[in-house]
Amino acid sequence: MSRGRFITVEGPEGSGKSTHSRLLCLHLKKSGFKVLQSREPGGTKIGEAVRKVLLDKKNKGISGACELFLFLAALFPEFNDTFYKGEERMILADSDIQTRIMHGTALPENNGA
Repeated sequence: MSRGRFITVEGPEGSGKSTHSRLLCLHLKKSGFKVLQSREPGGTKIGEAVRKVLLDKKNKGISGACELFLFLAALFPEFNDTFYKGEERMILADSDIQTRIMHGTALPENNGA
């Protein structure tokens, strides 16, 4: 593998994304690949801190724009190390910001921002 890869396992709620992501991660590691299994947000120290902010009921009214930037901040350490610093690894996620944008849940105009 000449550079990092980002793999997202997508599907509706309860469809087994996390289970399949975990199984794929195990398979890839057994095959000799360096894999970081991530979750949205989470997977890194910063990502877990952002996750706590987003899941805290006191922050329920944050705007869509704020939520979008928090998700991007949570992803940055993984992307920075993998794609900008050239680590040869895969990031395996069971959901992604692309999905939130596609469904309109991370767009400012749909969240009153």
